[in-house]
Amino acid sequence: MKSIIETASAARGLVRVVRKLANAAILGVSLISFSVSAQLIGTIGVGDVLLKGSNELSVSQQHFVRALNKRLRMALLDTRKFTVLDYPMLEERVHNQGLSLQGFYDKQYKSTELSQAGLDYILTLNVIEFGVSEKQREQGTDVVGFSDISFRLLGVAHATQDFTAKVTAEGVVRSSGNDTDNRKMAENLAIQNSVEKLVNKVLSVLHPVRVMMIDEDSSIITLNYGAGVLDTGDTISIYPKDDEGNPLPLKPNGDPNVAAVALLQVINTEKKFAKAQAIDGFVELEKGQEGRVVLGAK
Repeated sequence: MKSIIETASAARGLVRVVRKLANAAILGVSLISFSVSAQLIGTIGVGDVLLKGSNELSVSQQHFVRALNKRLRMALLDTRKFTVLDYPMLEERVHNQGLSLQGFYDKQYKSTELSQAGLDYILTLNVIEFGVSEKQREQGTDVVGFSDISFRLLGVAHATQDFTAKVTAEGVVRSSGNDTDNRKMAENLAIQNSVEKLVNKVLSVLHPVRVMMIDEDSSIITLNYGAGVLDTGDTISIYPKDDEGNPLPLKPNGDPNVAAVALLQVINTEKKFAKAQAIDGFVELEKGQEGRVVLGAK
């Protein structure tokens, strides 16, 4: 009898191990699939970077805009999900089509059948405010760079796509030594943090959040984005699949024409994945469903 019990216990343990290995394999395959598909988002051109209310820029303003533009191009390239066109390349490509950037900005081609070869999105920025200030603390001074930037993502391949949002960021340097160097460092940190937030928002718009795995025992849901795109506390609307079992196409700036089946909240972020729990609709969840971060809901 003891031998039978030990054999049964060992068998149950083996089943648990097999399930864990299967889940790990599924996650690994999903990661590979995600990495491959994420590189196919398309070609994005960096359009105008403007400073709100300024026609002629001062030297410091010119430096900020140049640094922001350069950092943005580098950050988009670093994602390895886009082919990136700088402003001269973008302008030339649009001009060769007999069109203009201003025409895209003004939505002149919204109802036109476009044949834009090699261009999917145009990104424009409007710097609302930036600067450097100082904050006193008990043991010294913090030099704080700050920036407030709105951006607009225009769809070229799909003329109706249009997404706007705003990012605000700071860069803090503990004051020590040369004050000019500290101010430059703080401003560069603010630019870096702004660009990171901006690129992450663009990614989450163009590549939806996907349910990668559902743990029925712990009710934990694994999502395809990690730290940098998702934050602890983020709320995500998840939508059903279509009749053929494929994720529904989601609009860049809103929900599809169907109600969400579940609402998730991120509880932990790792490097490549995030863990979430269902606020509502857990029983409706399926692996492969997609959704959007609910902006402003935390």
